[in-house]
Amino acid sequence: MTAIKIAINGFDRIGRSAFKIAQGRNDVHVVAIRSEYDVNTTAYLLKHDSVYGNYARAVKPEDNYIAVGESRIDIVSNLQSVKKSWQDRMVDVVIDTTNTNPVRLKEHIIAGAKQVVAMSTADTIETIIMGVNDDSIGSISPVVSAGEPGAVAIAPVLAVLEQAFAPKKSALTVIDGGSPVDDTLRTKRTQQQNIIPAPFAGLTPSRQALGQQTIDGLSIHTPVANVGLAVITAVLAAPTTIAIVNQVFERAAKEPFYQGIINTTDKPLVSFDLRGSSYSATVDTQLTRVIGGDLVQLAVWFDSEWGYANRLVELSVDAGRVARNRA
Repeated sequence: MTAIKIAINGFDRIGRSAFKIAQGRNDVHVVAIRSEYDVNTTAYLLKHDSVYGNYARAVKPEDNYIAVGESRIDIVSNLQSVKKSWQDRMVDVVIDTTNTNPVRLKEHIIAGAKQVVAMSTADTIETIIMGVNDDSIGSISPVVSAGEPGAVAIAPVLAVLEQAFAPKKSALTVIDGGSPVDDTLRTKRTQQQNIIPAPFAGLTPSRQALGQQTIDGLSIHTPVANVGLAVITAVLAAPTTIAIVNQVFERAAKEPFYQGIINTTDKPLVSFDLRGSSYSATVDTQLTRVIGGDLVQLAVWFDSEWGYANRLVELSVDAGRVARNRA
Protein backbone atom coordinates (compact mmCIF):
# COMPACT_ATOMS: atom_id res chain seq x y z
CA MET A 1 0.00 0.00 0.00
CA THR A 2 1.17 3.53 -0.78
CA ALA A 3 2.60 5.36 2.22
CA ILE A 4 0.17 7.54 4.18
CA LYS A 5 0.93 11.23 3.57
CA ILE A 6 1.07 13.11 6.86
CA ALA A 7 1.35 16.80 7.64
CA ILE A 8 2.22 17.97 11.16
CA ASN A 9 0.59 21.12 12.50
CA GLY A 10 2.62 22.32 15.47
CA PHE A 11 6.26 21.34 15.93
CA ASP A 12 6.69 21.41 19.67
CA ARG A 13 8.34 18.50 21.50
CA ILE A 14 5.55 16.03 20.76
CA GLY A 15 5.37 17.18 17.15
CA ARG A 16 9.10 16.57 16.76
CA SER A 17 8.86 13.17 18.44
CA ALA A 18 5.99 12.21 16.13
CA PHE A 19 8.08 13.28 13.14
CA LYS A 20 11.05 11.11 14.17
CA ILE A 21 8.81 8.11 14.79
CA ALA A 22 7.09 8.58 11.44
CA GLN A 23 10.47 8.85 9.69
CA GLY A 24 11.37 5.44 11.10
CA ARG A 25 8.39 3.78 9.38
CA ASN A 26 8.10 2.77 5.74
CA ASP A 27 4.32 3.23 5.58
CA VAL A 28 4.37 6.97 6.34
CA HIS A 29 5.60 9.99 4.40
CA VAL A 30 5.70 13.35 6.21
CA VAL A 31 5.14 15.94 3.46
CA ALA A 32 4.94 19.20 5.42
CA ILE A 33 5.33 20.84 8.83
CA ARG A 34 3.38 23.96 9.79
CA SER A 35 4.57 25.82 12.88
CA GLU A 36 5.81 29.07 14.35
CA TYR A 37 9.44 28.19 13.57
CA ASP A 38 11.41 29.18 10.49
CA VAL A 39 13.42 26.62 8.52
CA ASN A 40 16.68 27.08 10.44
CA THR A 41 15.00 26.88 13.86
CA THR A 42 13.00 23.82 12.80
CA ALA A 43 16.15 22.03 11.65
CA TYR A 44 18.06 22.98 14.80
CA LEU A 45 15.34 21.83 17.23
CA LEU A 46 14.84 18.61 15.31
CA LYS A 47 18.54 17.76 15.37
CA HIS A 48 19.31 18.77 18.98
CA ASP A 49 17.19 17.47 21.86
CA SER A 50 18.13 18.08 25.49
CA VAL A 51 16.17 15.06 26.70
CA TYR A 52 16.66 12.33 24.09
CA GLY A 53 19.97 13.50 22.66
CA ASN A 54 20.88 14.41 19.09
CA TYR A 55 18.81 12.99 16.24
CA ALA A 56 20.82 10.31 14.45
CA ARG A 57 19.75 11.40 10.96
CA ALA A 58 21.34 14.25 9.02
CA VAL A 59 19.16 17.39 9.06
CA LYS A 60 19.83 20.24 6.64
CA PRO A 61 17.85 23.49 6.30
CA GLU A 62 17.13 24.73 2.78
CA ASP A 63 15.19 27.75 1.47
CA ASN A 64 11.68 26.57 2.34
CA TYR A 65 12.16 22.97 3.39
CA ILE A 66 14.40 20.71 5.46
CA ALA A 67 16.24 17.69 4.15
CA VAL A 68 16.25 14.74 6.57
CA GLY A 69 18.36 11.99 5.12
CA GLU A 70 16.94 11.55 1.63
CA SER A 71 13.55 13.04 2.53
CA ARG A 72 12.39 16.57 1.76
CA ILE A 73 9.82 18.12 4.10
CA ASP A 74 8.22 21.47 3.31
CA ILE A 75 8.22 24.03 6.14
CA VAL A 76 5.14 26.27 6.30
CA SER A 77 4.63 29.25 8.60
CA ASN A 78 1.61 29.12 10.87
CA LEU A 79 0.94 32.70 9.77
CA GLN A 80 -0.13 31.15 6.47
CA SER A 81 -3.72 29.90 6.33
CA VAL A 82 -4.40 26.21 6.77
CA LYS A 83 -6.04 26.12 3.35
CA LYS A 84 -2.93 27.49 1.64
CA SER A 85 -0.68 25.25 3.74
CA TRP A 86 -2.19 21.94 2.62
CA GLN A 87 -3.45 22.68 -0.87
CA ASP A 88 -1.82 20.64 -3.64
CA ARG A 89 0.02 18.43 -1.11
CA MET A 90 -2.50 15.56 -1.18
CA VAL A 91 -2.43 15.22 2.62
CA ASP A 92 -4.09 12.10 4.02
CA VAL A 93 -3.76 12.96 7.71
CA VAL A 94 -2.94 16.11 9.66
CA ILE A 95 -1.42 15.45 13.08
CA ASP A 96 -2.35 18.53 15.10
CA THR A 97 -0.34 19.00 18.30
CA THR A 98 -1.38 22.60 18.99
CA ASN A 99 -4.22 21.87 21.45
CA THR A 100 -6.31 24.26 19.37
CA ASN A 101 -10.03 24.86 19.67
CA PRO A 102 -11.88 21.77 18.37
CA VAL A 103 -13.84 23.90 15.90
CA ARG A 104 -10.62 24.99 14.21
CA LEU A 105 -9.53 21.41 13.65
CA LYS A 106 -12.19 21.09 10.97
CA GLU A 107 -10.30 23.70 8.94
CA HIS A 108 -7.81 20.97 8.02
CA ILE A 109 -10.61 18.93 6.45
CA ILE A 110 -11.97 21.97 4.59
CA ALA A 111 -8.41 22.58 3.32
CA GLY A 112 -8.31 19.13 1.75
CA ALA A 113 -6.93 16.76 4.40
CA LYS A 114 -8.87 13.50 4.63
CA GLN A 115 -8.37 13.00 8.38
CA VAL A 116 -7.28 14.93 11.48
CA VAL A 117 -5.71 13.26 14.52
CA ALA A 118 -5.29 15.78 17.32
CA MET A 119 -4.01 16.23 20.85
CA SER A 120 -6.99 18.47 21.61
CA THR A 121 -9.58 16.88 23.86
CA ALA A 122 -13.20 17.87 24.38
CA ASP A 123 -16.63 16.35 24.81
CA THR A 124 -17.33 17.30 21.20
CA ILE A 125 -14.40 15.29 19.75
CA GLU A 126 -14.42 11.53 19.32
CA THR A 127 -11.55 10.04 21.33
CA ILE A 128 -9.62 6.97 20.23
CA ILE A 129 -7.03 5.62 22.68
CA MET A 130 -4.87 2.83 21.33
CA GLY A 131 -5.27 -0.30 23.43
CA VAL A 132 -8.72 0.75 24.60
CA ASN A 133 -11.22 1.51 21.84
CA ASP A 134 -9.14 1.46 18.66
CA ASP A 135 -11.21 -1.47 17.41
CA SER A 136 -13.71 1.23 16.33
CA ILE A 137 -11.25 2.95 13.96
CA GLY A 138 -13.11 1.59 10.94
CA SER A 139 -16.04 3.93 11.61
CA ILE A 140 -14.31 7.01 13.02
CA SER A 141 -15.23 10.58 12.16
CA PRO A 142 -12.89 12.81 10.10
CA VAL A 143 -11.66 14.64 13.24
CA VAL A 144 -10.57 12.55 16.22
CA SER A 145 -8.53 13.01 19.36
CA ALA A 146 -5.71 10.64 20.26
CA GLY A 147 -6.31 11.49 23.90
CA GLU A 148 -4.04 13.27 26.36
CA PRO A 149 -0.63 11.76 27.32
CA GLY A 150 -1.72 10.78 30.83
CA ALA A 151 -4.95 9.30 29.52
CA VAL A 152 -3.07 7.27 26.93
CA ALA A 153 -1.04 5.77 29.79
CA ILE A 154 -3.78 5.01 32.31
CA ALA A 155 -6.72 4.08 30.09
CA PRO A 156 -5.29 0.75 28.79
CA VAL A 157 -4.41 -0.24 32.36
CA LEU A 158 -7.94 0.61 33.52
CA ALA A 159 -9.31 -1.41 30.60
CA VAL A 160 -7.38 -4.49 31.77
CA LEU A 161 -8.57 -3.91 35.34
CA GLU A 162 -12.15 -3.70 34.06
CA GLN A 163 -11.90 -6.95 32.12
CA ALA A 164 -10.30 -8.90 34.96
CA PHE A 165 -11.75 -7.43 38.14
CA ALA A 166 -14.75 -5.17 37.32
CA PRO A 167 -13.70 -2.35 39.70
CA LYS A 168 -16.49 -0.40 41.34
CA LYS A 169 -14.57 2.89 41.19
CA SER A 170 -11.05 4.16 40.59
CA ALA A 171 -8.97 7.14 41.74
CA LEU A 172 -5.96 8.46 39.83
CA THR A 173 -2.89 10.43 40.83
CA VAL A 174 -0.86 11.28 37.74
CA ILE A 175 2.60 12.63 38.51
CA ASP A 176 4.46 14.16 35.57
CA GLY A 177 6.47 17.10 34.31
CA GLY A 178 3.89 18.40 31.87
CA SER A 179 2.61 21.96 32.04
CA PRO A 180 -0.78 22.30 33.74
CA VAL A 181 -3.61 22.88 31.28
CA ASP A 182 -6.16 24.45 33.62
CA ASP A 183 -5.74 28.08 34.56
CA THR A 184 -5.93 28.15 38.36
CA LEU A 185 -4.16 30.12 41.05
CA ARG A 186 -1.83 27.18 41.75
CA THR A 187 -0.87 26.72 38.09
CA LYS A 188 0.24 30.35 37.86
CA ARG A 189 3.18 29.52 40.15
CA THR A 190 6.59 28.68 38.69
CA GLN A 191 6.88 24.99 37.83
CA GLN A 192 10.67 24.89 38.14
CA GLN A 193 10.51 25.19 41.92
CA ASN A 194 7.18 23.68 42.87
CA ILE A 195 5.05 20.56 43.00
CA ILE A 196 1.76 21.79 41.53
CA PRO A 197 -1.52 19.90 41.99
CA ALA A 198 -4.07 20.44 39.23
CA PRO A 199 -7.11 18.77 37.68
CA PHE A 200 -6.21 15.72 35.58
CA ALA A 201 -6.47 16.87 31.95
CA GLY A 202 -6.84 13.29 30.77
CA LEU A 203 -10.02 12.60 32.72
CA THR A 204 -12.48 13.43 29.93
CA PRO A 205 -10.73 11.42 27.18
CA SER A 206 -10.25 8.50 29.59
CA ARG A 207 -13.94 8.43 30.44
CA GLN A 208 -14.86 8.73 26.76
CA ALA A 209 -12.60 5.90 25.58
CA LEU A 210 -13.48 3.58 28.47
CA GLY A 211 -17.16 4.42 28.61
CA GLN A 212 -16.81 4.80 32.37
CA GLN A 213 -17.76 7.64 34.70
CA THR A 214 -16.63 6.04 37.99
CA ILE A 215 -13.06 7.34 37.67
CA ASP A 216 -11.65 10.59 38.96
CA GLY A 217 -8.32 12.02 40.01
CA LEU A 218 -5.76 14.77 39.85
CA SER A 219 -2.38 15.59 38.33
CA ILE A 220 0.76 16.45 40.25
CA HIS A 221 3.11 18.51 38.08
CA THR A 222 6.76 18.29 39.07
CA PRO A 223 10.04 19.71 37.71
CA VAL A 224 11.10 16.51 35.91
CA ALA A 225 11.47 15.78 32.20
CA ASN A 226 9.16 13.52 30.23
CA VAL A 227 8.61 10.43 32.38
CA GLY A 228 5.59 10.33 34.66
CA LEU A 229 4.17 7.93 37.22
CA ALA A 230 0.44 7.26 37.48
CA VAL A 231 -0.89 5.74 40.69
CA ILE A 232 -4.21 3.98 40.15
CA THR A 233 -6.29 3.00 43.18
CA ALA A 234 -9.38 0.89 42.58
CA VAL A 235 -12.05 -0.80 44.65
CA LEU A 236 -12.66 -4.25 43.16
CA ALA A 237 -15.86 -6.27 43.01
CA ALA A 238 -14.22 -9.34 44.59
CA PRO A 239 -11.11 -10.10 46.69
CA THR A 240 -7.77 -10.73 45.00
CA THR A 241 -4.04 -10.87 45.74
CA ILE A 242 -0.92 -9.04 44.59
CA ALA A 243 0.26 -12.15 42.74
CA ILE A 244 -3.01 -12.45 40.81
CA VAL A 245 -3.06 -8.77 39.88
CA ASN A 246 0.51 -8.92 38.59
CA GLN A 247 -0.20 -12.10 36.64
CA VAL A 248 -3.15 -10.40 34.92
CA PHE A 249 -0.93 -7.60 33.64
CA GLU A 250 1.94 -9.88 32.70
CA ARG A 251 -0.48 -11.91 30.58
CA ALA A 252 -2.04 -8.77 29.10
CA ALA A 253 1.38 -7.49 28.02
CA LYS A 254 1.75 -10.62 25.86
CA GLU A 255 -1.64 -10.32 24.16
CA PRO A 256 -1.58 -9.02 20.56
CA PHE A 257 -4.07 -6.23 21.38
CA TYR A 258 -1.68 -4.74 23.96
CA GLN A 259 1.59 -5.38 22.11
CA GLY A 260 3.70 -2.23 22.30
CA ILE A 261 1.14 -0.59 24.57
CA ILE A 262 1.34 -2.30 27.99
CA ASN A 263 4.59 -3.52 29.50
CA THR A 264 5.51 -4.76 32.96
CA THR A 265 8.70 -4.57 34.99
CA ASP A 266 9.83 -6.19 38.22
CA LYS A 267 13.03 -4.14 38.40
CA PRO A 268 13.65 -1.29 40.89
CA LEU A 269 13.39 1.50 38.31
CA VAL A 270 13.24 5.29 38.64
CA SER A 271 11.89 7.78 36.13
CA PHE A 272 15.13 8.25 34.20
CA ASP A 273 15.18 4.53 33.35
CA LEU A 274 11.91 4.87 31.40
CA ARG A 275 13.04 7.82 29.28
CA GLY A 276 12.41 7.02 25.62
CA SER A 277 10.05 4.14 26.35
CA SER A 278 7.68 3.57 23.43
CA TYR A 279 5.09 1.83 25.61
CA SER A 280 1.96 3.67 26.68
CA ALA A 281 2.24 2.16 30.16
CA THR A 282 4.75 0.10 32.12
CA VAL A 283 3.20 -1.48 35.21
CA ASP A 284 5.75 -1.67 38.04
CA THR A 285 4.87 -5.00 39.65
CA GLN A 286 7.20 -4.37 42.61
CA LEU A 287 4.88 -1.54 43.65
CA THR A 288 1.53 -3.33 43.33
CA ARG A 289 -0.44 -3.30 46.57
CA VAL A 290 -3.65 -5.01 47.66
CA ILE A 291 -5.31 -3.89 50.90
CA GLY A 292 -8.06 -5.90 52.53
CA GLY A 293 -8.43 -8.02 49.41
CA ASP A 294 -10.51 -5.58 47.35
CA LEU A 295 -8.50 -2.32 47.32
CA VAL A 296 -5.72 -2.42 44.73
CA GLN A 297 -3.03 0.14 43.98
CA LEU A 298 -0.96 0.10 40.78
CA ALA A 299 2.08 2.17 39.82
CA VAL A 300 2.35 2.87 36.08
CA TRP A 301 5.36 4.52 34.40
CA PHE A 302 4.98 6.38 31.11
CA ASP A 303 7.01 8.67 28.85
CA SER A 304 4.52 11.45 28.18
CA GLU A 305 6.27 12.47 24.96
CA TRP A 306 7.81 9.44 23.25
CA GLY A 307 5.22 6.90 24.33
CA TYR A 308 2.37 9.26 23.47
CA ALA A 309 3.89 10.23 20.10
CA ASN A 310 4.13 6.55 19.13
CA ARG A 311 0.39 6.12 19.67
CA LEU A 312 -0.28 9.38 17.83
CA VAL A 313 1.53 8.11 14.73
CA GLU A 314 0.02 4.62 14.94
CA LEU A 315 -3.49 6.06 15.13
CA SER A 316 -2.73 8.42 12.25
CA VAL A 317 -1.61 5.57 10.00
CA ASP A 318 -4.63 3.41 10.81
CA ALA A 319 -7.03 6.36 10.48
CA GLY A 320 -5.34 7.42 7.26
CA ARG A 321 -6.07 4.06 5.66
CA VAL A 322 -9.72 4.34 6.70
CA ALA A 323 -9.91 7.91 5.42
CA ARG A 324 -8.59 6.91 2.01
CA ASN A 325 -11.35 4.35 1.66
CA ARG A 326 -13.91 6.84 2.93
CA ALA A 327 -12.82 9.42 0.36
